[in-house]
Amino acid sequence: MRHLTEEAPRVAAIAASRRAAPIAAAIDELGASLLAKDPDLRPKSAEALVEIIASLRGEYMANYGNGEE
Repeated sequence: MRHLTEEAPRVAAIAASRRAAPIAAAIDELGASLLAKDPDLRPKSAEALVEIIASLRGEYMANYGNGEE
């Protein structure tokens, strides 16, 4: 019953343990917020989650573009 009392492992830690590609800090934070035990730390609604994801996409596109040359 640890899942009731312990925080979920971080996405970045799981990726590192599996020698997967590094996870961006913003994605790691989003994963942690979605799995937070404290409801005040989670996105307040699906709309808020969509805004967060859109923001992350915007940051990615600004930094890396769409990958097309």
